[in-house]
Amino acid sequence: MPTLVEQLNSPKVDAQFISFLDYVKMKQDQNERFPYPVHISFEPLLEELEIAAKDCHNVKGLLAREGLKLFGTSDALKQTPFTADISDYQAALASILDGLFPSLVAEKKYGYIAVPFQMDTLYITPDMLELIDTPQNEIRMNIGGGQLSSKMLYDACSMILNKYYDCDVEPVLPSTLTFRSKENLLETHFQINLVTDFLQVKNTQPLPKLSRSDIQKLLLNPYQSALWLEYLPVDHFEFYGMVFCYITDITEEQIVAELKEIMLSNNSNSVQHDIARTTAKIRSLFRNENISLGIFMQDMDMVRMMKGMLNHAPSLLGQEAYELRKEGIKSSIYELANQNENGLIVEDLKQLEHKTSLEKQLLAQGYRSLILIPTDNREQILEIGSPYPNCFGYNSLTKIKKYLSIMEAGIERKKDALETQINQVIQHHFTNIHASVDWKFQAVAAEFLQNSRFRRETNAQISPITFERVYPLYGQADIVGSSTHRNKAIQADLELNLQLLEEVLSQLVNLSYHSLTDYYRTTIKRAQDEIKKRFSPTDETRILELLNTEIHPFLRSIQDQHSKEIIEYYFAKLNPALGIIYQARKDFEDSVSLINSKLSALIQNENEHLQSKLPHYFEKYETDGVEYNIYLGQSMLKAHKFSPYYLKDFRLWQLICMCKVTQKVAAIQPDLPTPLTTAQLIFVYSDPLDIKFRMDEKHFDVDGAYNVRYEIIKKRIDKAYILGTDERLTQAGKIAIVYLHKKDRQEYMEYLNYLIDRGWISPAVEDLELGKLQGVEGLKALRVGCL
Repeated sequence: MPTLVEQLNSPKVDAQFISFLDYVKMKQDQNERFPYPVHISFEPLLEELEIAAKDCHNVKGLLAREGLKLFGTSDALKQTPFTADISDYQAALASILDGLFPSLVAEKKYGYIAVPFQMDTLYITPDMLELIDTPQNEIRMNIGGGQLSSKMLYDACSMILNKYYDCDVEPVLPSTLTFRSKENLLETHFQINLVTDFLQVKNTQPLPKLSRSDIQKLLLNPYQSALWLEYLPVDHFEFYGMVFCYITDITEEQIVAELKEIMLSNNSNSVQHDIARTTAKIRSLFRNENISLGIFMQDMDMVRMMKGMLNHAPSLLGQEAYELRKEGIKSSIYELANQNENGLIVEDLKQLEHKTSLEKQLLAQGYRSLILIPTDNREQILEIGSPYPNCFGYNSLTKIKKYLSIMEAGIERKKDALETQINQVIQHHFTNIHASVDWKFQAVAAEFLQNSRFRRETNAQISPITFERVYPLYGQADIVGSSTHRNKAIQADLELNLQLLEEVLSQLVNLSYHSLTDYYRTTIKRAQDEIKKRFSPTDETRILELLNTEIHPFLRSIQDQHSKEIIEYYFAKLNPALGIIYQARKDFEDSVSLINSKLSALIQNENEHLQSKLPHYFEKYETDGVEYNIYLGQSMLKAHKFSPYYLKDFRLWQLICMCKVTQKVAAIQPDLPTPLTTAQLIFVYSDPLDIKFRMDEKHFDVDGAYNVRYEIIKKRIDKAYILGTDERLTQAGKIAIVYLHKKDRQEYMEYLNYLIDRGWISPAVEDLELGKLQGVEGLKALRVGCL
């Protein structure tokens, strides 16, 4: 069995990369299929330069005048199509490209000027030429072969619709480009920025008549080429001009996105596959093919689980990690890393004076230098190792820290997914059943085995598992106004985020040459005003899309040019995993989680005591609060004798338990980041039910049409209002008891009087009638406040 290091040093990679020559051939095939006439023309470019040259007060005007000088006054430039020798104008095109695109102030200048919708270039920068002419570089575009021509056609037709049919259709041009070295498999990602300002379309014959429904039909079928060409025939339009393109290195941003995809995806890839993919991305991030990735886990149960899944522990320690882990990490570099939240760099393992068994094993695995960074929860330590000494510096530590929270969230997600898969196996093969009714399942399973094996009934069926005439108890402690609180938290975070961003952009306006700075500041101000006036949950999606797809990438692109501290200050305030302010919502979610955990533990402990009195079926759910179902009756008992007094005892217990729940919520108020309260609800149903185990869903449900009424009422009463008012039945700090019959009221009044005497509840008992619900009417309720 190869070591983990050996496995990770040859990770599986995708086969979507091709040589640049093959890529050019693929694109040329697409060019042959592009149906509309396309002509090279300087006319749109010269028109723009002449307009810009008239402005004597900005840099753009100066560049335009210089460009016109370089082009000269040749009549050939004004001909459409352009037929002269393009090489005579290389210097002029280079000057325009350098002057127009601010991204080209970077160290490398990747860009070109091309024939529209063609692979043919009119000018290409030396750096771009070096990139594509390097033999070991392979290329992959995020657009598949056959679909590329359809996308180009859609973009061309979008221009037609926008110019002649008063539309505002966004193009879908390719956005990213990835190169990979065949020698070390390291990837470099680029953003493609196409400027079509110097490309125009004109109609050569009368415009086809298109209705709004025709246009809508086209837009709903963007890649149906035959449909587009039917409505916009090729002999009616032609394109002329040229396309400018500048390309920026977005390797770090792309790796962040890909790490998120790997770590947070719900795909069925194995853990080993995900580790290999993550390792490949980290190598590209560091531009170093000689590093490996590992995860040192503090949880021994998780180490055993992962060892079972991978046949080894996921640590760089390799096959011996499990046994070494038993010895602990005291006095090792792992303990030092755990004590330092910023992590630890080990320049050379050989030079360490005192080596524990862990350091010795790392050396045996071939490692000399390491980065060790603990996650925030201290449950894992991220390992990055190299076989060479002095491989990592402080910049390496800073770089990987940016992605640690993503990886921590991903590890937790993978851990949860793995535990879920294991539970699914248990449920599929063993049926995870509540202990109180396990005897019934054993009996049915034994009957099935007897029929299928001993009586040789090949079509033997498992008998239905039902319990007849059982009494239900239902209760819930629901967080009051949880949706409103959640929306207010989202709104508060968005307002703070926008306020901080507006302040940063205001500082940048006077420091930046970019017109977009003030444009985005105005956009942010408008968004602030909108959500202050009226906030809806859809605003979150809209604003986050604006931040993540436009403003944040823009700030990162100008970060190294000026005001780095201002921009870094802004990003430091954001949640590193989500890229936004995430404080109020975190406080809300932490509060919900704390309430749920406290109440769930309380109800669970109370019920365990109840089980010792009488075995019964119990199930509990956590949402924004806790709800539970209890079923008890003679048919659920294997040996006990059921008595009506058990039902009365359980009902009294339920009332007392709800009082304890109310008190617990009041007691933990100082611990809640966001103050939240709960409303308690009990549904009294005196008629016995039949319940049946649903084999496909692995849980109990009521059986029979008559019994369904119980489920209908139970699901709707928490939305009930007092008859003739707009007052909700469920109120913070109170217990509402919904019932159907007078005898139920009489029974519960006796319990309530007892609880008043014992000081559990206030003496004021509200006697209420509920408004009509969908399919349900005539319900009544008692409501009390807890002391």
